[in-house]
Amino acid sequence: MRISDRATRLRSSSIYTTEIPSTAISDGDIFNCNARLCESEVVEESGMLWEGGKRMGIACRGDEVEVVKEYKCMEARDAECIQRGLGGGTKAKYLRQVIACEGAEIVCIQETKTTVFSDARCFALWGDNEVGRIHNEGENGGGSLLTMWKKSVFGYESQVMGKGFIVFFGKHISSALRCVIVNVYAACAYTEKVKLWEELSNIKVASHDLLWCFCGDFNAVRNKSERKSINSTVGCSREICGFNNFIEANLLLDLPLVGKKYTWFKANGSTKNRLDRILVTEEWLQIWPRNKQYIQRREVSDHCAIVVKSVNKDWGPRPFRTIDAWHMERGLYGMVKEKWQSYVVQGNEITKLKDKLKRLKGDLKV
Repeated sequence: MRISDRATRLRSSSIYTTEIPSTAISDGDIFNCNARLCESEVVEESGMLWEGGKRMGIACRGDEVEVVKEYKCMEARDAECIQRGLGGGTKAKYLRQVIACEGAEIVCIQETKTTVFSDARCFALWGDNEVGRIHNEGENGGGSLLTMWKKSVFGYESQVMGKGFIVFFGKHISSALRCVIVNVYAACAYTEKVKLWEELSNIKVASHDLLWCFCGDFNAVRNKSERKSINSTVGCSREICGFNNFIEANLLLDLPLVGKKYTWFKANGSTKNRLDRILVTEEWLQIWPRNKQYIQRREVSDHCAIVVKSVNKDWGPRPFRTIDAWHMERGLYGMVKEKWQSYVVQGNEITKLKDKLKRLKGDLKV
């Protein structure tokens, strides 16, 4: 359901030989080299573009040099979007593949790195024009978000946007149920996270909707095991407490995790955290009880994409079920232990287990 993608950070490439000293190529070296190579092409292309315009009869008021300069700025902005945002061929191709292979119905992307996201770019990512979109441009492209949905699956009703979030209010067409999808991109500063948590909490409290799904980069962890680093993190306990309070106050649940334990990795491997996750309300799980979050391989970003889906597998009849309320009953564990030890069954270990569970099921109903 959801793909989380941020700006690509190329991992450092090292070249080692036995005859010469090792050479390390950093991200900055690659970027500066590419910039120098592209600069002359941008100037030449800007001039050619203006010359072509003049041949077509386009005229300007003022100095032609200023026109060419403006074209150069436009080309530079386009090049920056391709380098840093979703316009890059590698990331766009990856997104198209995931959307097509998973049959995505709604997609939430963080850090698009662009202030403008056209219909054409949206259609190209989705694969057709049957897609709706909301783009939060952030601050000069930083902190920008994009939410896209399949129009035949979700009907758009309204939206709320703020710093670091998009709240999509819509209707799941096949079930006719109203649902809310929140695309989140939290800042690194703790004070900014607190403001975001408070704002999202206020929006949820003011709404009467029950089916909520929060997804994205929360830039926070729920416990220390979700953060692995060679250095300790200052203020980690305060952040953990604040994030858990936000989740509990809004009655949210963490979807079961499948795949990797961490979703963000530092290029040199010294740090890895679970910063991205999917949080839903209990009512959401009552409608889609088999929803799980599948962590994808890290390919085009320092973050792993997350796909939410329900995988139905027929494991045959269930011989035993438990009800949570039973565990609050005094004497339950003692009764179960006593009954379990009293059963005399024949056969191999699997058969014995099955028969004992069947008998226990009958005793629990009494």
